[in-house]
Parts: sequence; structure tokens; C-alpha cells
Amino acid sequence: MTTGPASKVEPSFKRYEFKFLADEYLLEAFISSFGEALQRDANFYEPIGYRVDSIYFDCIQLKDFFDKEEAILKRGKFRLRGYDNLFRSARQLLEYKAKFGDFVHKERIPISHSEFEYILDSSLFDFGLKIASNCLPAQIREILSRPTLLPRTIVSYYRKAYFFAGDSRVRVTVDTNIRSGLFARPYRRGDLYSFRGGLSVLEIKFEKHLPLLLSQRIKEFELERQSNSKAALSFSENRINRFAP
Repeated sequence: MTTGPASKVEPSFKRYEFKFLADEYLLEAFISSFGEALQRDANFYEPIGYRVDSIYFDCIQLKDFFDKEEAILKRGKFRLRGYDNLFRSARQLLEYKAKFGDFVHKERIPISHSEFEYILDSSLFDFGLKIASNCLPAQIREILSRPTLLPRTIVSYYRKAYFFAGDSRVRVTVDTNIRSGLFARPYRRGDLYSFRGGLSVLEIKFEKHLPLLLSQRIKEFELERQSNSKAALSFSENRINRFAP
């Protein structure tokens, strides 16, 4: 395996994220109520949206999962992410998503296909050792402190993405047909299980202030914020526990 330009860290995301769990039809009506105030993301060109696949990692002690279950204020998680089938995706990413209450700091490294395979064949820790001399962001420091990180679950869904016409930094996404399963390779979406009874997830992401129009629509549609970590729910629904191999 070689580590070249593909192992350079991209600019990080720092923003707030509000999440809501609801029926897909209700969320479609919510999006439609904005008219031209919400614009489609350039990547959203199919009626069902674009497919997102993620492999979530955790250590033997399942620190990330239990930090989420116990509502620890400062926590994080690792994942490999790609679009369409992750193993064939033209764009594969190693991401570390840290949370401080509602505030999210996400760092990601585009990786080559050979690096992606190396992480799964060897370990995330070994990969961290190889690229530590090139860059040492927060996610690499975290990797090197946790040598037992392993791939645990897969989550796959279709995402419809929008940005707010008044401020393109405000993003709204609707994730539908969410499915999850234990990590396996290779895998097919058809082998994964329907997630949370088929409900969909609305996410609103913004840097400073939630636009008033969005706040008003949330109240009108009686949407209630919930803690909807796809990683944690996939661990719970697939019965991952401290003794999982």
C-alpha cells in the first residue's frame, strides 16, 4: 500500500446538526412547503436521491457506542464512507465525527481503493501509523490511542439534499430507505435490514443560527428533535455488545 495525495485531510466541517425521525411522506410535505426557499444539492439528481454507504468502527470496549448511549457530552465515531456501493465507490472517505453537545466537528481523508482495502484487511490503527508522519489531525491522534478499532456495522440509505436559498451553508437532508447490518464483505443492500421500522431521518445542518423560516416549519409540522445516531442505532438493532468478535 502507498500513501500519497489520497491521504491528505480535507477541510473540516464545524456546524450544528438537528435531527428528526418521521415518516417519509411527512418529510416530503415538509420539504415541499418551502418552495424555492430550498434548492436541490447538485449531487441530488435522481428522484430517490443518492445512495450513501458507511462502515462504522468501534473498539473492543465499544467506547463510541456507550458514550452515545450514556449521553456523554464529548464523543466521536469513525467510519468509512462512499457513494453507491462502498466497495466500488469512486470516492472513498475515512471520517471522524466528533460531537460536543449539538456541535459537530467532522474531519475526513479521501483514501485510495488500496488504502480502503488495507484498512479492512489490516486495521485502522496500522493505517494511522502509516499516515501519521504526513498529517496528525484529531482523528489520527484518536486512532493511534485506540488500537482495537474494528469495522462493526454497515448502514446504507438514500439521501435527498438541499441548501437554504438565503444561506447556502444551511443544509437540509432527508435520508430514506435506511438499512443496516453486521459488517461483512462483500455485502449487498438487499441483505441489510430495514432500519427503525422504515422511518426516515431529517437533518438540518447550520453553522451559527437556524433560519426563522426553518424554525417555523418545524413547529408547524410538529417535528420533535431526537438523538438519531445511525451508528448507535445500527449497533443496537444488530445487537453489537462488548463481547462481539
